[in-house]
Amino acid sequence: MNRATKAAVDVGIVAVDVANVCRDTTLPARFGLDRLDLVLDAWSRQIYEHAEVYPVVDRTLMAELSRVERRRVKASCARQEMWVRRRGADDLLLDLAEELGGCVLSRDRFLDHRRKRAGWIKERFFSWSVDAAGVRVGLRPSRNTQRFDVSRREEQKLAASRGIVDLRDPSMRRRWVCVSAAPCETRTANPVFLRVLPVLQEGTPHCPGCGHALADRGERPWQAEVKLIADEAELGRFTIEQDDPIEFGRAILPNSPELDRRGRRGQFSDLGRVHVNLRLDRGQLLASPADDGHRVWVQRWDASERRFERRIELHPRDGFTPIGLRDKLLIGSRLELHRSGRSVAEAETLGLPGSEEPWQAMKTTK
Repeated sequence: MNRATKAAVDVGIVAVDVANVCRDTTLPARFGLDRLDLVLDAWSRQIYEHAEVYPVVDRTLMAELSRVERRRVKASCARQEMWVRRRGADDLLLDLAEELGGCVLSRDRFLDHRRKRAGWIKERFFSWSVDAAGVRVGLRPSRNTQRFDVSRREEQKLAASRGIVDLRDPSMRRRWVCVSAAPCETRTANPVFLRVLPVLQEGTPHCPGCGHALADRGERPWQAEVKLIADEAELGRFTIEQDDPIEFGRAILPNSPELDRRGRRGQFSDLGRVHVNLRLDRGQLLASPADDGHRVWVQRWDASERRFERRIELHPRDGFTPIGLRDKLLIGSRLELHRSGRSVAEAETLGLPGSEEPWQAMKTTK
């Protein structure tokens, strides 16, 4: 391990995802705590001999363990040598590693936790593999995780907490609205139809705010949520829908304080008032430059190599070009458009083009 990695984390402190270890069928030991012992022995031999170990157990694992192993877990908990959580096991695991400056041992990628935790240190995360020589423990290989995958994992976790096993459930293709008479912040924020995931109870969608059954407002059109990125920072989002094309540029941008601030500084001086035409065809985002004077590129994501390919310039004469789920659309010198992984778009749709750029309108409007 190099000097930079040692400085980032203390390998003498390790928080262990017990359920993740016990359920890994690639490990040669039988299901259960034997697999935990095997992995911890490998850590002791290969990483740090006398490490402080903090095993965290997701309570769902308890029902899968033998009676003897359940007694072992309870005894360890009584000695404060193991922690069992019904909810938030991942949060406790990450909190322990961050607060103690230690490592996390798991094969989970924790995609749904990355955005809300500042200072994500990739050298903190260790995993294991099995070869002819046995179990090997080491730093988890970098997978160059994309924003789309983080968004999708966040939505999947939220969906599971709301009773939605599969985001392809037929109810997800409908628009719903809360019509209850009870006070409801969700209804206030979404008066026309829900822009958030409902709660699914016995196949019936309910409001996540007040808990009442929702009213069906018909089929939900194909839609995609798009992020505006500049210098690796997210500046805003908007939703594009089937049969509602967008002439995207300075004249039509999401309402975003950071976008306004950068615009007033002239960071988007090469962004045309109408720069690129966007449309959606059954979930497929398509793009075409407004004219030859407005430069637009696409950078394709290579899934096998897990990296972006060299950018390709688009031309109006080529018509509309499909933009993949993880591809980047480069507009001018600073701005990028990325697809969000959300299947239910929460961002607002864009309005009609204005006579002024948004940051100019802010100067003149009180």
